[in-house]
Amino acid sequence: MVTGGAGLASHVRASGILAVVSHQEELARAAIDAWNREDISAWLEAQHPDVAFHTSGVFPGHDAVYRGHEELARFWRIMHEPWETLRLDLQRYAEGPDVTVVEFRFRATGAGSGADVDMTFCNASRLQDGLFAEVWAVPSFEEACRLVGLSAAG
Repeated sequence: MVTGGAGLASHVRASGILAVVSHQEELARAAIDAWNREDISAWLEAQHPDVAFHTSGVFPGHDAVYRGHEELARFWRIMHEPWETLRLDLQRYAEGPDVTVVEFRFRATGAGSGADVDMTFCNASRLQDGLFAEVWAVPSFEEACRLVGLSAAG
């Protein structure tokens, strides 16, 4: 479900259909795009200065929570270091007032091992001042929706 609101933008989808996209969806897509371009500065621009990012616990060696841009930059480096390639692809998206849920496919190739990883993750986010202020990385779309009070249906 994509809802309207201030800051709507129009985009032509791959299907050729013109779609109206909310500021929140635009922010989520911009953050994923910055991640895929390995542009840490652009990725951090989508994060509130006082952001709290709660990790999923799937990857060893990560803190449970990263707070603020400095710690989030450290998370970025820890997350990118072991991979030769790393890509996120948006699979599903939902939003409500000042909340978003993003399901994405995480694909990576190990830098030393060449091992391929292909997993699905979700981020549930609360926004403040139009930026991601609190993010929870969780394994399922349904759990992410529950965290921010959205219905996973539709």
